[in-house]
Amino acid sequence: MVLLPDGRAKIRAKGWAEGYDEGRAELAHILSAWLSWNARRLDSESRGEPFDEPPPMPPDGYRDGKRDDSGGE
Repeated sequence: MVLLPDGRAKIRAKGWAEGYDEGRAELAHILSAWLSWNARRLDSESRGEPFDEPPPMPPDGYRDGKRDDSGGE
């Protein structure tokens, strides 16, 4: 393992923390969308009404619940 000079290590740690926070915010947004959709689905089901709203789509760059950074198929 190569130790980075103090300044570079701080920059790297700050970048990692910002990326982590962005990822958590994105996951919170996705979870919120799914919870809202499911609440509407359950409410409709409890009233015996049909529910044909499609589930939320994953954000761009995600496929099958996993991040797809490959740039294509």
